[in-house]
Amino acid sequence: MCRYEGRCGLPTNFDSTCCYALGYGAGAFLQSGKTVLISPVGNLGAPVEEWTVGGTALTSLMDVERRHGKSRPVIKKAMVELEDAPFKKFASLRDEWALTNCYISQGPGSDAISHTLLLELGVQA
Repeated sequence: MCRYEGRCGLPTNFDSTCCYALGYGAGAFLQSGKTVLISPVGNLGAPVEEWTVGGTALTSLMDVERRHGKSRPVIKKAMVELEDAPFKKFASLRDEWALTNCYISQGPGSDAISHTLLLELGVQA
């Protein structure tokens, strides 16, 4: 699923296409009078023509938490999965990254897929 992550690099073609697909889905919902939906993009490891754009009720992502003594609807917290490939890769490089600049920017016009997504798909990044 495409979850835009706040990154500092300039957007790649992948980033731009993913955001376009998110906006396309949201626009389609609005045009058909559907509200309180988000538009996830899936199958991101495939060519763009095979991506899927769907709809998910915003309420399905919500939970109720006590905040300042009152129950409030909030988006469920998503914790870092310590056993997943992206975190394991980070953990293996953490000491090196503390001392060395290892920043990678694919840059505009690049067709590269983000390293995090590649790791989630089981592809060595």
